Amino acid sequence: MAIRCLFGLAKRWADILAQKWKNSSLNDEKPRVCVSIAPKNATQFEELLKEANLSQAHLIELRVDGLVGDAQSFVQAFLRNIPSKPLVLTYNLEKPVTLGGTKDGLHVFFELTRYASYLDAPDEITQKVKHSAKRIASLHFSRSINFEEGIKAIDDLAKNHDVVKLVFLAEKLEDNYTALKLASSTEIPRIIFCMGELGFLSRFLAPFCGCVWTYASLKRGTRTAAGQVDVDTLIKMYQTLLR
Repeated sequence: MAIRCLFGLAKRWADILAQKWKNSSLNDEKPRVCVSIAPKNATQFEELLKEANLSQAHLIELRVDGLVGDAQSFVQAFLRNIPSKPLVLTYNLEKPVTLGGTKDGLHVFFELTRYASYLDAPDEITQKVKHSAKRIASLHFSRSINFEEGIKAIDDLAKNHDVVKLVFLAEKLEDNYTALKLASSTEIPRIIFCMGELGFLSRFLAPFCGCVWTYASLKRGTRTAAGQVDVDTLIKMYQTLLR
């Protein structure tokens, strides 16, 4: 009974936020979706990049922190398939979301920064980049957090960065409400949601609370984080909610 009530509440959240979106100046816009890919080898790198560029996503996140192999082969594969969508280039050393922080991946990161619209990497790495891509400050918690803890994290992350990304584990369905409340409580360009299987609701509703985009996998079986759904399914869900 408790679970049924919680999912009923979740449905009401979605309906209320969707109605606010329809009644706002954003009515003619669509929630922005960033498709996340995390190739491991050069062949996969090229295939996933091609598919991501042909997808319905608005942006592409290319995660290079798990690459292993000849760095130049990855760079050449990228140059053969330079995406037409804005690129979020990610190299993550932060647990629990790092893919390994390989040296090959770091070399590729520096080679590709000139093609990126956004860089999501630690400050000690992005400070070495001279190109004008916007900086994303990311913080991931492998546990749930409360609202006050989230506000402090947002304020700390916002210093000298263009976009704040705050992600924490949904240990219970109510944690989604904390994420959405945090997203609605600041004007700072932000990406705030819960990770984990219970965190899908905040991933789905994040754009309705002012987040600049949310993340999706390219297709089933290729997700880069727990709780992601594939981009086609996510966009169909938005279309259904907003029609």
